[in-house]
Amino acid sequence: MFEEYKQENRTSFVAGKLEDCAGIEELQRDIFPLLITQREQWQNKIHQIIHQELQCSQSEFERISGFSRQTIIKWCNGSVPKSREHFIRIGLAAGYDIEQMNDFLQKYGRYPELYPKTPEDCVCMYVIQKYRGRQAVAKYNELVGRLKRDTGKKVATRVPDDAKAMEEQIGSLASDEELQQFMEENTQVFATAYRKLNIYITKLLEERTEKRLSNTAKMGDEQEWSSSLRQCISAIRNGKWYPTRDKVISIGLHFGLTREQVDRLLEMAGMRPLYAKNVFECVVIFILKEAELRNVLEPEAEDYHMDNICYLAKAVMERCGVPELEGFMAELPDGEDEWASELVETDWL
Repeated sequence: MFEEYKQENRTSFVAGKLEDCAGIEELQRDIFPLLITQREQWQNKIHQIIHQELQCSQSEFERISGFSRQTIIKWCNGSVPKSREHFIRIGLAAGYDIEQMNDFLQKYGRYPELYPKTPEDCVCMYVIQKYRGRQAVAKYNELVGRLKRDTGKKVATRVPDDAKAMEEQIGSLASDEELQQFMEENTQVFATAYRKLNIYITKLLEERTEKRLSNTAKMGDEQEWSSSLRQCISAIRNGKWYPTRDKVISIGLHFGLTREQVDRLLEMAGMRPLYAKNVFECVVIFILKEAELRNVLEPEAEDYHMDNICYLAKAVMERCGVPELEGFMAELPDGEDEWASELVETDWL
């Protein structure tokens, strides 16, 4: 409990310093040293899970989790798991309850918390409440495997419940058979998961293309969307998107949203607000803060253009020179923008 309080206190301290930060040099000098990379954070966490929480060896964790020894060694050396399902299986092996699993997914994997309107998460929530450790991992693998084999079966559907009610129903399930019946009854609910988020982003897209007097494809060309962002927008418009944190943030920048609006998108995706202690998100918060102060996001401003925030973000990230930013920069326009570069080089020296 004390450690959680200490961590939260540190986060508030960093957020406060970031709010008062006046430029890139100050960001690099005074704030970056206070942060820990996702790689370092994960390396500390996996060692904590194995040696403190489970009090076992790496070979024992291999037996409990079902992951190969080579994979576990890579994780212990700082390699971050590549999928949300990997994080779920690690959390199950660690014996986490739902609250702990949600914290684990969001803080260390930067993934959405468990959402009972998706079938795999229903399985996970059911397993968490009935099994622990090796048994939990084995049961999860069994039920998810069955779920994948059953995909496409026609089953009865009913009026969707809200997520909280579904979570309570999952908690009352007494057997695998009752889980199977629950899954079949809620097929329509699973088919419309994240519907509100998809509708909200689609509405934003329509507003943005209308302002630009263009269509989605043209806007994508003008903003130099990455192929993965194009696929993401296509999935959203078809109501089939499973949100990822970096793509939510990318959409926020490309659509010229404020920090509050980006946080709202993250909330709708079942994720925490932008996190000041993550190096990448710390820079994003800094960019959005300065953009608002300089009216970059204000449509009524004299020099407003929706793409300015993307060019500004690219210029700031390049100037910061932090490895954690490199992957995301592929989401931003390739070409240099004279306005953004000049602002970074002069105002923020």
